[in-house]
Amino acid sequence: MASRVGSLTVSEFLTEPVVVSPSEHVNKAIGLLSKTKTYELLVVEKNEVKGLLTIRDILKAKNVAGSKVSSLLTRTAHLSRSDTVSTAARIMTDQRVRSVPVVENGKLVGQIAASSICDRMSQERRLNVDASTVMTSDPSSLREDDSVAKARTLMIQRNIDHLPVVRMREIAGIVTSDSIVFKMAPSEGIAPESITSEKQARLDVPVSGLMAEALISAPDADLCQVIEQMRRRETTHSLVALWGELQGIITYRDCVKLLTEPAEESLPISIVGLPDDPFEAEAAKRKFETVVKRLTRSLPDLLEARSVIKTSERTGQRHRYEVEVELITPKKTTSFGASGWSLPELFDELSDRMKRMTTKKREPRKERLQ
Repeated sequence: MASRVGSLTVSEFLTEPVVVSPSEHVNKAIGLLSKTKTYELLVVEKNEVKGLLTIRDILKAKNVAGSKVSSLLTRTAHLSRSDTVSTAARIMTDQRVRSVPVVENGKLVGQIAASSICDRMSQERRLNVDASTVMTSDPSSLREDDSVAKARTLMIQRNIDHLPVVRMREIAGIVTSDSIVFKMAPSEGIAPESITSEKQARLDVPVSGLMAEALISAPDADLCQVIEQMRRRETTHSLVALWGELQGIITYRDCVKLLTEPAEESLPISIVGLPDDPFEAEAAKRKFETVVKRLTRSLPDLLEARSVIKTSERTGQRHRYEVEVELITPKKTTSFGASGWSLPELFDELSDRMKRMTTKKREPRKERLQ
């Protein structure tokens, strides 16, 4: 069952990432992506993870030849070996990535990839989940005479990597983000001043010349069978069709989403003002949720936990944060505040203060019982 896979630890899925330096030129990174047949590269400098460079990141580049990896990379949350696959699945789903770096003691030890998770899911023989249940319904699509430039624009606007091509309401093929990125890459020997015009010429062609044959599944196909077909075809999608007409699309993201941690309907925990940086946002969110759940053991009457994050000033790429936390019980509201440049460190500080507050409350109770 899918839930069994989700309860496994990240350590069972560790793989070696394909690594690139932040100072490398993007056109070199494209060559590495093509050679290794991967969707994203882990950006590492002196064994420190800087982020991910995905095909979708490169798709947004205005000047592939003149850009460096550092200008396009996406920061992402980190995992440890002991984290569950469900946690990894949630990060992949929320941040729309296909792999997450695994870091311990500040050093990179590997990655967990959606492909590895899906491989394990396919070994379950039957997941008892139909394709129609998992698919993204009514996906954006193209006609054969639409341009590659239009396909690129749609992918950027809608944050997607697959666009079905439809002919008279029936599936004709599919265009993927990697096929567009590899077409964007400049030819050798092209003068720098000619690169932009050449890229435009490359994209002002019909998608019919770029589309590939699409893998198609029936709506009632078991997801396990769909994933197995995707693995055999070495593709990252399956279109779902009924009587030849497009109904939906299944990607790695849709499969992995099944394993995400279920939402807990117990204590309301809210955080307002999380930063755009996914690494800081994810780290702060996890730290706050973890400490609040622990506090419920010593504060059983805790009704709600709130946190408000404000950005007070900015220096270069760094932000200074002001964090306020409120713990609400039937009798009173206890507030905590801290400010500093590192959001995860601020939540560590606040967590320690909240723990000390509850520890002090427990001690008198022990004395009365003696």
